[in-house]
Amino acid sequence: MNKFFKSLVTLAALAIFSSPAAAQLSGFVSLDGPAFGVRLGLNYAAALNTTTSLTFGARYNLNISPSSPSSATLFGGAALALSDKLEVGGRVILDLDSIGLGNTLGLTLRPYASLILVTGNNFGLVGTLTLNAPILPSFALQPWLAIDGSYVSGALRVDFGAEADFQVVPAFSFDGIFAYLHGSYQLSNQIGLFAGTAVAFSGGSFGLTDGLYGADYRGIYGGLNFALSNAITIRAVGGYFGGVNFTLTTAFRL
Repeated sequence: MNKFFKSLVTLAALAIFSSPAAAQLSGFVSLDGPAFGVRLGLNYAAALNTTTSLTFGARYNLNISPSSPSSATLFGGAALALSDKLEVGGRVILDLDSIGLGNTLGLTLRPYASLILVTGNNFGLVGTLTLNAPILPSFALQPWLAIDGSYVSGALRVDFGAEADFQVVPAFSFDGIFAYLHGSYQLSNQIGLFAGTAVAFSGGSFGLTDGLYGADYRGIYGGLNFALSNAITIRAVGGYFGGVNFTLTTAFRL
């Protein structure tokens, strides 16, 4: 799998490394507004060999508002490249919600298979089937069918995708179609601009949503990245999702 299509796989937050000895530690600290909230994250990814990689991570969301209690997440995952176009893998996710209040524990298994559908010098599509399977507090089976793509031309990059969510256990239901469009333009080695939107058709209505591209990219948004160094980046995001919001993130990569 070449470097271009490796970047598509990162949309599922699983990294592929070209060197068997490759390993990487990364993380972030985010300040969310207008309601005060802080998010902390830490990731570790390593390649066991040229076809197999592992990822581990933790998230902690600290919220001051009683209506948005704090939460934490631990996860571990693996990815195996079966060929140049086909990858399989999965994640185990442990969630703790309503910390200090309800202390709700959640456990989810999330196996997946990704197939490169289109290849090109600057354009590609990847199809992914994910079986989201919550174990706690209640059992369910939820297939997700997604297509993710990227187009790159010089300093311009456009990422897009759509996903249809279903549930088959305990009863069959169609949960909705979710889509995102994210464009970025690198002004210089240090500064990059981006903007995008995330929408959904669910419950018989169409509107803005959290989308699939990432926690900071929801509704209608725009912002910039500023690279302090090769290892540290500051990202500022502003947008609208049921109200005006902003996020300021410091991310690092070692």
